[in-house]
Amino acid sequence: MKLSNQFNAPLVIPQVNTDTSQQKTQTPSGVIRAPNKEPELVARKTDYGYPEATPEERVKRGTRFRGLGKEGGKGGGGKSKGDKFKNDKGDGSAGRLRAGTGKSKVGNSYHKTKQKLPGGPNSPANAAHKTQSLNELQRRGFFPPLPSGLAAVAGNAIVEATLSGLVRLAFTPVQHAVSDAMEQRIKAQTEMPGAEKKNADGTKSTVDPSATEQQKMDARLEGAEINVELLANSIISINEGPNALGVGKSPNAPTATGERLDNLEKILDAAEGPLEDIARRYGQVYTRPDAADLSKSTPQSRMDRIEQRYAEMNKMLKRLVAVKEAEALEAE
Repeated sequence: MKLSNQFNAPLVIPQVNTDTSQQKTQTPSGVIRAPNKEPELVARKTDYGYPEATPEERVKRGTRFRGLGKEGGKGGGGKSKGDKFKNDKGDGSAGRLRAGTGKSKVGNSYHKTKQKLPGGPNSPANAAHKTQSLNELQRRGFFPPLPSGLAAVAGNAIVEATLSGLVRLAFTPVQHAVSDAMEQRIKAQTEMPGAEKKNADGTKSTVDPSATEQQKMDARLEGAEINVELLANSIISINEGPNALGVGKSPNAPTATGERLDNLEKILDAAEGPLEDIARRYGQVYTRPDAADLSKSTPQSRMDRIEQRYAEMNKMLKRLVAVKEAEALEAE
C-alpha cells in the first residue's frame, strides 16, 4: 500500500578524496623531527650568534635561581644567595646612608668575598684585600666616621711619626690599595730573592734558595713596610671615612736597614693609640705589647718584633671586619 504524498529521495553519501596527500606540519628550521613523533623542541640547533656556554657556566645557570630565601619556591621568584648580595653598581652607592635616617641602606647589596690570597694571613696581599673589605663595609654605614677634628688628630699622628716615612696622597685608602702601583709593588716583593715562599710539600724556603741574609732582610722589610702602610690607611679610613686621603711611602724614605726599622717602629707606636680607640668603640680587644729591651737588640730581633706587633694589630682588625661582615649579611 502506498501512502499519499510520499516520494522516494536518493541517499547521498559524502565521498572522501583518497588521492589527496596527507597534510604535514612544516618543521621549523633548526628543529629535529624524530620519525613518527612530534618535533623535539628541546633539541634546537639554531645559531643565534652567542658563544656556546662552558660546562661551568651551564652549572652556574642551573643553580642560579634555586635560593631558599624569603622568596624562594614562590613561583620562581626566589633569588640565590649570590644574586641576593650582588651590588648592582659596584661603587658602594647601594649601601650609603639614607639621609636623615641614621641607618645603613644595606638592602641586598653586600657581598662577602671568600678569596684565598697568597702569602698567609699577614701578607701584603691580604692587607690590601682587608682595606677593600673595610671600605665596602664603611660605604654601607658600618663604620661611621669620627668628627673631623678627632679623626684628623689620629691620622696626623701616624703621618708625623717619622720625617720621611709616610706622606698624604691625593687619593683614598682603597684607591691606593687597588692601584696598579700597589699591585706591582706587592708582586715585586713576592719575587725578591729573599722573599719567603711555600713549597708544594708544605715546607718554606726563599725564592732564591741561595739568598743571603741581607736579601732575606730586604724582603722582610719591604713586606713590613707595605703592611704597615696599609694598616695606617685602614685606621685612617675607619676614623675619617671612605673619602679621606690615604697615605703612602715617602719618595724620600730611607734605604738603610737601621733607618727603615726605625720608621716601622715609630709608625707602629703611633698607630697603637688609634687602634686601641677603634677596639673600644666596636667592642674588640687590643692590648699593646710590653716595651721591648732594645739595648741588646739586633736587626733580626727588631724585625721579628715588628712582624709580631703587626700580626696582633692585624688580627684585631680582621676580627672587626668579620663581625661587621656578619652584621651586613644578617641585615639582608
